Amino acid sequence: MLSPGGERHALHVLRDAGGVVSDMHPDYLSTGFAQSAGFPLITVQHHHAHVASCMAENGLRGTVLGISWDGTGYGTDGTIWGGEFLLTDGASFERVAALRSSPCRGGEKAIRNPAGRPSGSSSRCSARDLPAA
Repeated sequence: MLSPGGERHALHVLRDAGGVVSDMHPDYLSTGFAQSAGFPLITVQHHHAHVASCMAENGLRGTVLGISWDGTGYGTDGTIWGGEFLLTDGASFERVAALRSSPCRGGEKAIRNPAGRPSGSSSRCSARDLPAA
């Protein structure tokens, strides 16, 4: 977790901000800290956060199809998601395509050491019907 000095600093920043945003994965240390801080909390899906931050950084408005392929993130359905295609306006999103779920030998330990995962999972994709334009 944080050092005592780091925790005091983080709590000071949160007090000034009035709230905290964290990843929605319930087992992340940062999520536990955010929940215990005693401030209003908003949880965000990992891949949606990446796409929304890219939109903000590049001044994009409206709806975009964002692709986040940085590894794994806790999904809104309680499963671990991989590469995601998200239709989003920044504030909300719809998962319109993704890599198919596949067993992850080694569980969450394999996330930290992806070299041990079987190859070929990127060739198994699943697309949902895209909404009408």
